[in-house]
Amino acid sequence: MRRLMARLLTLAVLLVTLTGIGSVTANAESLYIRKIVSVVYDDSGSMTSEDKWAYANYAMQTFCGMLNSQDQLYVTYMKSAKSVPDYEPEKIDLSASGIQKSIDGIKNHSEQGPTPYKAVKIAFDKLKSVQDSNANTQYWLIILTDGTFDRDEYIHNPDKPDELMDYFDGYVNEVMPNGTNPQITYFAIGGSALKVPSQEDKGLYTYSCTGASEIVETMSDIADRVSGRTRLDKNDMKLLDEKTVQISSAIPLLNIAVLSQETDSKIVSANYSNETDIPISRYASLDFHEYKGHIHDELIGNAYLLGDSQNVIGSGTYEITFDKAVSLDDLVFLFEPALEMRVTLHVNGEKIDNSELKNTHEGDKISVSCGIYEMNTDNEIDSDLLPENTSYDIYIYEDGNISEHVSGKDMELKDYELKNIETKLVASAQIENFNPIEYTKKFTPDKYVPKVYTMSAEFDNGVRSIKYDDVTSNSNLKLRFTVSLNGETITNPETVKALSPKIEVLPDGNSGDMNVESDGTITYTPKKTPSVSSNADNVNVKVTCTISDGTSATESYTILMADYAVHANQNDLSIRKNEFYGNETGVSFYITKDGVKLNRLPRKLLF
Repeated sequence: MRRLMARLLTLAVLLVTLTGIGSVTANAESLYIRKIVSVVYDDSGSMTSEDKWAYANYAMQTFCGMLNSQDQLYVTYMKSAKSVPDYEPEKIDLSASGIQKSIDGIKNHSEQGPTPYKAVKIAFDKLKSVQDSNANTQYWLIILTDGTFDRDEYIHNPDKPDELMDYFDGYVNEVMPNGTNPQITYFAIGGSALKVPSQEDKGLYTYSCTGASEIVETMSDIADRVSGRTRLDKNDMKLLDEKTVQISSAIPLLNIAVLSQETDSKIVSANYSNETDIPISRYASLDFHEYKGHIHDELIGNAYLLGDSQNVIGSGTYEITFDKAVSLDDLVFLFEPALEMRVTLHVNGEKIDNSELKNTHEGDKISVSCGIYEMNTDNEIDSDLLPENTSYDIYIYEDGNISEHVSGKDMELKDYELKNIETKLVASAQIENFNPIEYTKKFTPDKYVPKVYTMSAEFDNGVRSIKYDDVTSNSNLKLRFTVSLNGETITNPETVKALSPKIEVLPDGNSGDMNVESDGTITYTPKKTPSVSSNADNVNVKVTCTISDGTSATESYTILMADYAVHANQNDLSIRKNEFYGNETGVSFYITKDGVKLNRLPRKLLF
């Protein structure tokens, strides 16, 4: 890997994996972003020549040592894929207790067989079968071969790279169990290996080397890309004494991977800021210096992982001490910063989770904003701390073509109007000469369907009238409005509130209480009615509910006016004609209201 400017190496920054949408963060149980990797390993006869097999085997051991214990690694050996019925790729134990046995198993593997494309199919099927619901988890397919694929039922003309590319294109467009797309790495070893073009924008990375001695270096570059780590330049390492190396970082780290090459020196301790121990979470010995009686002195070393990927290693100065003298030329340090980029999405001004992109429609307007944070905290990192040549980009692809692109440290795209077309959103932070760290999400907005609202009205319990004198204390008469969108009842009260429902009541002077209930219905309860003349008939009150687009429903209830009646008191009194003068005998009356005799006459009935 080419050297970067001194500032980059001092910061040792390679932004850790961009995490999910709607401000999604890493798994709470571990800050590490897990990788699921399926490797196709060519163990054909041409590979088992002295140099190629020795370097490829050692490179595979080193690759295992670079992965974390939380990762999953499967290896598909080509010969077994061809000869073993129902062959299952071998799962590699990456745990602290199992890593050495796994590496020894790779070291002791020796086969000579064909180069079937069937092995790629098996390896990919295994990759796709590994269940993981965390949107941050990365899926990788790595193909390591030194020849062309044998003809079999999975590929018609393996000598044509275009046809091979068709298969790889199909793989990168597959959707993994966590909703992401896999990344494909093709490593062609030697001049006879079939070459295919790299298409990094699609997630296809290709490597090649001509000499066997280049295999380890190339495989190390692949391991860097998969693991997401940055190699520290030799100029940023310092020997404090013959056994102790000092390195530093201006940002917090998730872990530090250490490879010692061409030496059997072992790490005995590590600390930062001269006071806090960094745990050695895993160690493995790497060895393939002898093969078929031939000695390769350079193929020996050790792989260490410092830090447990669950607790952040603070920024500062680190000292790593070995059990014997070491040379800086024999050491490789790789940093995985404890940084993450968070993405926030808004559609039509409303914040959404990335999973809700599948619910978008053409015509919707999407806004995207990103920020870099110290992992698992709300401490945002100032982009000025990153190298000046770091580029920040957000892309919208439609049918594979760039339709929108914004760049700059603000990392913000506003109000892009979506179409009913296959769409890919890519947010990328790119440090020169390094693999970009990206968030990618594919989705296809649905065709625009006009929003048709309808509304209905009904009375609770069928009560449609109320006595005039009972209006103020009313709790029985309640009118309920239900809103539907495209035939589906809206039950979310917040959605209904956003439609700004309003109540109009006629005649004027009548009013009541309006509420949006928990089931999304709108209720109106009469609470006030104006005074009416004593000879008024029953009053009909019309209630109309209207939402923001003009959709409305109307229903009427009746206010029952009191029924007054005058009745004569019955008596048997009589008088004579000549008794009219000075008479004190007369007739009397009483009044009833709704059939109930009044004890006193209301003021409005006084003559």
